[in-house]
Amino acid sequence: MTAITPVERVCEALAKAGYVKLDRPLTIATLTIDLPAAFLGADTSPDLIVVGDLAEDSSERLQQKVETVARALDAMRSVRPLTVIVVGPRPSPASLLVMAQVARVLPVGMADEAQLKNWLAVLLPLDLPDPREGFVDIDKALGVNDVPDEASVLRAAALNGEAEVLQAFVGLISSPFEAVAGNEEVPS
Repeated sequence: MTAITPVERVCEALAKAGYVKLDRPLTIATLTIDLPAAFLGADTSPDLIVVGDLAEDSSERLQQKVETVARALDAMRSVRPLTVIVVGPRPSPASLLVMAQVARVLPVGMADEAQLKNWLAVLLPLDLPDPREGFVDIDKALGVNDVPDEASVLRAAALNGEAEVLQAFVGLISSPFEAVAGNEEVPS
């Protein structure tokens, strides 16, 4: 079994997140830039993400490639934000500063999957728990027996989502007026 490289691990994480891998070498307009990998964001993420490997290139060479990509995007009048994921040793401070002026730079080192996911969190979708999971009946938990009917109605509706709560709330608000409209005598 072959060992997975850091670049391959980054590519795998981005592919799982729905980014579309571009062919290598990256071509923008008439420029061809040789980078280990490049991705385009889909749906809500318009980013162009390029992956640089400091095991292959020096900080200065990677900086030149990033500047070339940024200039090509500018020449094409692209509105895509540029993100650079730097794999391997940390770039020199001077190169990091220059790249940060034209792109969002995410240096990632040698890391396990959890640490890599943390470093790439700004690019990855949030994993939110199901809000209904672990639902606790507050009345039972607190030992409350006298709960107003209105609160019970709203809590029951909350299990079915926002639309149900809105409908229940409107019903609770309008019911006293419907009762008055049904009576012939108007209370004074």
